[in-house]
Amino acid sequence: MTPLFERLIQIKSLFQLPRSAYLDDLTVAISRQASILGASLHPITRQALTKFFIEIESYYSSLVDGHVIALKDVQQVLKKQYTLDPLQRLFQKEYHDYMALQILLNSVLNDSRPDIKICQVDFLNWLCQKAHPQLFEGARLKQTDIFKEDKMVSVWYHFDKAYDPDKLQGLSKIVGFAASHYVLTKIHPFFHNHHEIVRLFSRAYAHKININRDNLWSLSRGLLNYHFNYAATLSKETFPNFSEFTHLCEGFLEMTLDQIDFSGKILDPKNLQKKISNYGDKMAKAGEFNPQIVYLLNAVFFQGEIKKEDVFSITGLDLKAAEVMLSRCIEKGLLKVDELGNTVRFNFSMDTIEYYFPNL
Repeated sequence: MTPLFERLIQIKSLFQLPRSAYLDDLTVAISRQASILGASLHPITRQALTKFFIEIESYYSSLVDGHVIALKDVQQVLKKQYTLDPLQRLFQKEYHDYMALQILLNSVLNDSRPDIKICQVDFLNWLCQKAHPQLFEGARLKQTDIFKEDKMVSVWYHFDKAYDPDKLQGLSKIVGFAASHYVLTKIHPFFHNHHEIVRLFSRAYAHKININRDNLWSLSRGLLNYHFNYAATLSKETFPNFSEFTHLCEGFLEMTLDQIDFSGKILDPKNLQKKISNYGDKMAKAGEFNPQIVYLLNAVFFQGEIKKEDVFSITGLDLKAAEVMLSRCIEKGLLKVDELGNTVRFNFSMDTIEYYFPNL
């Protein structure tokens, strides 16, 4: 047992929610802004953005860990086509694995599992096991070994009691989101890439309390741009007093609100429609598409999906030209065919990020 764990058990202030008028204001604003984020988008288009923002979260998570991966390489990484450079190849594989884990986490959280207890050891062990399966093979660490140290039992009892979102009422859940992130980071119970697992935990928490169910804002982007010196704050061996703890939680929720507001602006349908139209015009002027590409992209964006045969009526092109345009849109990743092959939907990718989301 490290001295850090022993001191933590004695610091009761970390196992109660901080309170302040400013925290109250922040939680109200976060709840309001999160509830309307993406609400004006068609559900199918919003679903496409959810997938895209998982890619964005993985990208910024890599940057938070100091693993630089080029945006231009992401599309190849998604196909498991990695570079030959050993270090970059490692970073690219980690990016791909983290994205796959986020998709799995979303599936677990969405799979009619309201009873899942994210603040308990079983869930945290599950995150560790899925994030780093190599640590749980053969004679290496077993899944149940991560939290075996005797005094950690008391720590996890208090952690779950204080921060389980199912036990918190109303907007206090949002304070619990901030406090649990900081406390879990300070406890530092994980053996490998600790902060990555904490970020996954906090994504699960945000999903659980309905402030990021559709994953339309990026926690890692916020942490990377945090106006506090986040890394320096978390690296301190000493624990904060209750006033400092409150201030840290306020800063974390400021960051949260900033990211929600940022996503609200870039996902505003009118703003996004303008950027999609500008991109279509650019492609038409470059001779890559017929000018009617603008009508097609906007129709799919607003309607969520269209039947393949509707491309003819939407664009006003003859059947042959309409089929060529649709085929090229799918080839370039602007649109994608649904699972049954009958309709096409809008597709967001890293290839168009500089046009649709230049500030992301």
